[in-house]
Amino acid sequence: MAYLKRVELITLFFIAFLAGSFVPLGSEAYLLFLQNKGISNELLILFATLGNTLGGLSCYAIARYGGIPLMKKYLKQSDEKIELWQKRLSGKSEWTAFFCWLPLVGELIAAVLGLISKRTLRISFYMLVGKALRYLFLLGLMEKLRTVF
Repeated sequence: MAYLKRVELITLFFIAFLAGSFVPLGSEAYLLFLQNKGISNELLILFATLGNTLGGLSCYAIARYGGIPLMKKYLKQSDEKIELWQKRLSGKSEWTAFFCWLPLVGELIAAVLGLISKRTLRISFYMLVGKALRYLFLLGLMEKLRTVF
C-alpha cells in the first residue's frame, strides 16, 4: 500500500511537471482522483506544486537560454504573440510569475519572463506561490463540495 502511494505521488509530480511545461496536459483530474483515494492534501499539494513549478521553470529556461527561436519551436508561439506578451509584461515586476498557473497563457508568461528578467529566484518564488494556491483552492473546493453533496 505504501509503495503504491509513493508511485501515485511520483506520477502526480511528473503529470504536474508536464502540465506546467509546454506539454498540453492537465494535472487537476489526477490530483482530485488521488484526493478521493484518501491521500492527504498536504502531500498532494507538495508533489503537484513542485512538479508544476519545475515545469513552468522549464518554459522560463527555454526562453532565457534559448531565446525566441526555442520558444517558437517548443512553445509553438508566433512572433506577434511573443512581442505582445513582452509588451504586456515589460515594466512589470517578477510578481507576474504568480499567474503562471493560468491555463493557455501560463507557459507563455513564464517564457516571456525568461526573455525579460534574470531574477530566477524571485520568479520561482512567485510561480510556486501561485501554483500552490491554485492546488490548495481546488482541493479545498472539492472537500467543501463533498460535504454539501
